[in-house]
Amino acid sequence: MGWPDETERIINVNILVCVKQVPKDEDLKLDPVTKTLIRSQGTGVISEYDKYAMEMAARLKAETGGHVTAITMGPPSSAEVLRYCLAVGADDVYLLSDRAMGGADAYATVNVLAAAKAHLEKNAAHYDLVLCGKQAGDSDTSLVMPELAERLGLPQITFAQNYELADGKLLVHRETDDGVDVLAVPTPAVLSVGKTVFEARRPNMRLKLKANHTEIPVLSAESLGIDPSEIGVSGSRTVVGSSYFPE
Repeated sequence: MGWPDETERIINVNILVCVKQVPKDEDLKLDPVTKTLIRSQGTGVISEYDKYAMEMAARLKAETGGHVTAITMGPPSSAEVLRYCLAVGADDVYLLSDRAMGGADAYATVNVLAAAKAHLEKNAAHYDLVLCGKQAGDSDTSLVMPELAERLGLPQITFAQNYELADGKLLVHRETDDGVDVLAVPTPAVLSVGKTVFEARRPNMRLKLKANHTEIPVLSAESLGIDPSEIGVSGSRTVVGSSYFPE
């Protein structure tokens, strides 16, 4: 799509936000056999940096009149994270859930997210931006966002902490070890969002009540047209040698 020329205002920016449900600290448990987190315990919460990704998306939506879609991959309980997204400004949400997706590493997770983006774009406008939190609150690998950008063949900007709309361009402020870089963003592009200079909003009560009564659409591996051998444990390229909580 690309941005309008510098004489025009940036309008209708469509954004896809990838979020993740992570266990609450008190619910953290490891499967001793698979070395993965047990995600059926408790209700879980949205990963901290994903809150800032959602906030940036909501602000861009308010300023440009665009559309925000949030997706998450996980068990049925992950639908609660999507209700949070609806309560802070997402227009629609989709749960990517299938037993075949379980136990995925970053590579297999990206296969699902990329397929979901392609599936959603068949019947909707293309996404100008894909936003992710810079790392998940459970694994902390920071691998999904750069691998997703590579998989989609899109430019990426990491550690976004602020943005501005100026002269028909989106400028992203990127945190570095030496300060802040200000980069003009081509579109489409993928951004990873760190802790922003602005606070993440609390869920709107009216939207929260509406979200609590919203049926969350579920997309399975079959509906996304994914080969089961490319997702979950089967599609993972890495193996966890050991994982444990220190005594």
